[in-house]
Amino acid sequence: MNNQLLEAALKYVSLGWYVFPLAPGQKVPITKHGVKDATTDEAQVRKWWVEQLINTLRNNEQLEEDVLTIYMVETKKTDPVFY
Repeated sequence: MNNQLLEAALKYVSLGWYVFPLAPGQKVPITKHGVKDATTDEAQVRKWWVEQLINTLRNNEQLEEDVLTIYMVETKKTDPVFY
């Protein structure tokens, strides 16, 4: 997993964009409440990053080329959601 992706996510968080993790190679949130778990909390983003890395290694998945996927969705919040 490429740290450039983590840095990109943290950059968006610093701009006030909400982010949340997706399952590797899928458009499926890996958090319990999906988009509702989106956050601008840098510590939470770092925690998700480490958890995902551990799960990937634990499952012995082959790491494919890193891809950063950006989706913008309209929500009832005034801020955009990034995931």
